Amino acid sequence: MQGPDDRVIGIDLGMTSVVAAHVPGPGQRPTVIRSKQDGVTLASAIAIREPHEKPLVGQIAWEMLTTHPQLSVTGIKRLLGRKPDSPAVRALSAQLGVKTHARDGKISVRVGHRWMSPVELTSLLLTEVRLLAEADLNTAVRQCVIAVPAYFTVEQKQAVVEASKLAGMTVRQLVQEPSAAALAYELGHRKNTRVAIVDMGGVRLDVSVIKISNDTFEVLAAGGHPYLGGTNIDAQIMDWILHKIPPHFRQKIEHDPKLFLLARMAAEQAKRKLSRRQVVNFHVPLGTNSSLAERTQLRLDIHTLRSIASETIDRITATISDTFKRGGIQFSDIDEVLLVGGTTQLPFIRSSIQDFFDQEALCSLPPEQVIALGAALVADKLRRSSRGVESVINTTVGIALANGRLMRVLERSSRLPTTRRVMIPTIRDHQTCIELDIFEDAEKNIIDATYLGTIVYQGIKKAPTGQERVIIDLTFDTDHRLHVSSPEPGRAGEIFELAIIGHSTRKKSAIPKPTFHVAQELPESDQKK
Repeated sequence: MQGPDDRVIGIDLGMTSVVAAHVPGPGQRPTVIRSKQDGVTLASAIAIREPHEKPLVGQIAWEMLTTHPQLSVTGIKRLLGRKPDSPAVRALSAQLGVKTHARDGKISVRVGHRWMSPVELTSLLLTEVRLLAEADLNTAVRQCVIAVPAYFTVEQKQAVVEASKLAGMTVRQLVQEPSAAALAYELGHRKNTRVAIVDMGGVRLDVSVIKISNDTFEVLAAGGHPYLGGTNIDAQIMDWILHKIPPHFRQKIEHDPKLFLLARMAAEQAKRKLSRRQVVNFHVPLGTNSSLAERTQLRLDIHTLRSIASETIDRITATISDTFKRGGIQFSDIDEVLLVGGTTQLPFIRSSIQDFFDQEALCSLPPEQVIALGAALVADKLRRSSRGVESVINTTVGIALANGRLMRVLERSSRLPTTRRVMIPTIRDHQTCIELDIFEDAEKNIIDATYLGTIVYQGIKKAPTGQERVIIDLTFDTDHRLHVSSPEPGRAGEIFELAIIGHSTRKKSAIPKPTFHVAQELPESDQKK
């Protein structure tokens, strides 16, 4: 293997699979990186059979989800950057069937006999991707561009960066998945074009609307359903299979995990074949006896599949409609519709979405590879010019005020990178410390916002109330990550860490919480500064 070069790969860190791609040479189209075991994708599953055994990553771990669920885990992307006590974690833990607990204020997940953080588990997937890329490209890979969902928060994005670092790669840029998909279809040079992206993978449906203007991407709306994907259709085919075979065979499958897995795999394979055919003949093995295998011979056509998946189709269109409604967007505003994700390969899924929008959709590229191909284009651009994709903030960041209101500092739709400076006065005599609570999605009040953390500013000179002020710079970089610093003498260049302060957890660097809260609201003249 050659030594490290400036090779930058693009990665689609999917819920059920991970896909990586690269641009072979100047002016060439991106191509996916292949592995011997999983083809063009790596199954997003990890298993640990023994306490000191090396983790299994990919398809072999995926197959253990049914036979040995206590030893394997998938869907870790959902838990990245989540707070342990959040309702989302409790709901996700129940849905995913994983055991979690809080450790040092962060989530830990039980895999076999080990407790590991979502960041550590994600780093195992990214490490495997890096090794596959190095084997395919015959060179060391140390840099990447990773595509993340449009709905990812600041903390979720930071978690992805940390996982990549543990995997031995530096993230050159985080690109939003809808933007990567649009780039793969060469839509980046359009002006004032609105694109609807419907991304339906194995377990999740994402719906986004972006505005493209000369290589700048703005997310106008983002929504979806966390448990609506190809696995729903697999389950519907599985139900159809169980009703087609004799009852005693049905009971045998339902009570034997290995046979159930084989039947579920047969259902998934039938679905995949029906994305290219009108009808498929297949059998569900119930044992080694050939006569039993013969009696399970089944025939499924695309019209029957559409019928048994009708509920899924209705849920897809309802999710799209809800996303548009919440974003205040009309269907007539859309210039292009783009289909992403392996499930959109099914003809009736594709035609249902196109009928719903009443226009043809862009779907000529392999839908499960589109995002990785777009990320690879960003990676190639960074390698050549050190300038990636330009975008705007799709959230609002603010500081909590003593009266319960929020002072909006970084506004939605600001071009990235962007920095806003605020000056906060002391609110009592001889005050030497100020804590500032930072919130995301800070439109109007604290109740509707997401707590990001607290800035702890110490060492203020003792003075009467209001005579001393601290200066804070809040910066959103091109990766949509938040940085907090101060330009004051003695602090210039210092980056403040957001301390997560709660009822039961606190970062070691955080000081004891004082009795006062946040400074008074700034006058309008100071807010503009």
